[in-house]
Amino acid sequence: MMKKELFQLCVGLGLVSIVLAEKSPRPNIVFFFIDDLGYRDLGCYGNEVIQTPNIDALCESGLKFTDAYVAAAVCSPSRAAALTGRHCLELGLWNAAHRVKPDTLIYPKLLSESSYQTWHIGKWHMGLKAQKTSPEDLGFDLGMAGDQSFDPGSHFYPYRNAELPNHKGLNVPDLRADGKEGEYLADRLTDEAIKLIDQRDPDKPFYLNFWHYGVHSPHEAKADKIAKYKKLFQQLKRVPPMIDPVTGTRYTRRPTSPVYAAMIESVDDSVGRVVEHLKAEGLYENTLIIFYSDNGAVCSTGEPLRGLKNSLYEGGVRVPAIFSWPGKIKPGVSQARIWTLDLFRTMLDLAKVDVPASYTGNEGMSLMPHLLNRTPIPGREFYWYFPEDRLGWGQRASTTLLDASNMKYYLFFSDYEPELYDLNEDKKSPKT
Repeated sequence: MMKKELFQLCVGLGLVSIVLAEKSPRPNIVFFFIDDLGYRDLGCYGNEVIQTPNIDALCESGLKFTDAYVAAAVCSPSRAAALTGRHCLELGLWNAAHRVKPDTLIYPKLLSESSYQTWHIGKWHMGLKAQKTSPEDLGFDLGMAGDQSFDPGSHFYPYRNAELPNHKGLNVPDLRADGKEGEYLADRLTDEAIKLIDQRDPDKPFYLNFWHYGVHSPHEAKADKIAKYKKLFQQLKRVPPMIDPVTGTRYTRRPTSPVYAAMIESVDDSVGRVVEHLKAEGLYENTLIIFYSDNGAVCSTGEPLRGLKNSLYEGGVRVPAIFSWPGKIKPGVSQARIWTLDLFRTMLDLAKVDVPASYTGNEGMSLMPHLLNRTPIPGREFYWYFPEDRLGWGQRASTTLLDASNMKYYLFFSDYEPELYDLNEDKKSPKT
């Protein structure tokens, strides 16, 4: 072949590759955010009782993080930080009663402006329609089953607490018109998620924000699952109550609750149904699935970490996290330290959307290099603030800093001595 012809061929192949790259579909994204799920509530994180085969399979196919953190130990600030990539203190949030402002920038808005179909299903809690901070107000194409409420009232239809009549209007909007007696919320939310996937525009990628109300209170589950776990727990040696070593307070927890275990299994069923539907629709290979908890557990089996939800100890802010994308993310376990502030830049990087020049959330980073190539994540400082005593959860009013070397410092706002832990050492015998 002559040099001229070879040159023309190379140029032609180059142009073809560019065209193919341009037409290569951007990935779909499914973000499961589970409410109050503890670090060791899943089989893939060491739970020997609660059956989570679908989440375990997701973990087996993806990257499991051992050191994944949230920016707050309680619901609404944690959720706001996850969508904005801004620390909840920068947003003016630290308490579960706090809500975002109407001008808050969330990454689903930027995805929507870049041709993604964006849907929110389930718990919202970080805003409400009356204040123009609902999912659709902040930029989702569609928001369903979430407003300002922190719980669903009931996990069974009609999803309201009869003992709190003034509370009923805040719980699980959009799902009462065509529900049926005995319907379980995790199942219904999954039905709605599958409908959205079926009704999608096939020429556009989608982002599904699937935020379960489970396993938040009220603790309610299907009767058959409760019966199964009652039998399983009867075979276990009873776990003694956890006592705070400083205050002597007994922690608020039920470490062998069959109802709690049954709720987790229903969340697992939901994850399995969504994954199977993605496979049936031929979407699974081009979908990044993220599984994360919004804060630590309220009750658990065999929790290895000190403290619970509402606590800045590890049990309140270190949670299970899994990233799965078949063929793109090599399965394995990562000990890299990440937190939910990283999701903003990660999602935009994945979708090839530029971060706005005016964006002020600079404490997160894109995880895509680490997910795809295991590029090391540099040591960073993480910090938390929770100025209330919640002794039943293991929390004394404090602010906490975790430095780049894994030294964690607690400064208490009351008459307690500061505490310093080396997490590298404490992981060998974790109760930090």
